[in-house]
Amino acid sequence: MNTKQFADIETAKEIIKKIYPNSTGIRIVDLGSENTIFIVDERYVVRFPQDESAYARSVYEKYVLLQIKSLGAIEIPSLLEENNGEPPYIITSFVPGSHLSAEDIRSLSEERQKDFAKKLARFAYSMHRSFDLDKELMMRSNLELDE
Repeated sequence: MNTKQFADIETAKEIIKKIYPNSTGIRIVDLGSENTIFIVDERYVVRFPQDESAYARSVYEKYVLLQIKSLGAIEIPSLLEENNGEPPYIITSFVPGSHLSAEDIRSLSEERQKDFAKKLARFAYSMHRSFDLDKELMMRSNLELDE
């Protein structure tokens, strides 16, 4: 893979302001060190990978999102735009919600737990059916994701 120039936080903010000059709500999501993530107007997510490894995973995620976009069991982000130049970033749709811990799930009624499990199982089944294992392994190898 070629060496890329990645956005620092200030560069990322400038890019966001250029892309969304009329935005009324931009917030940074602090989820880790691999990506700088912005949520814009609760409609878009813009992610700037911070290194080659994060960029490779971003390339793979774009590939996966394009394959599973038609699965309807669980709402997933849609890939809206990508910039593979410098700095690289992707823009996806924002999917509202919150992360559920195992404790959160156990606190749901039995009926809601079963409904959640069925939706998740349908999604996982559909997703796995939509992938060709040999193709996936080749893509992951080309991106050196499992090194």
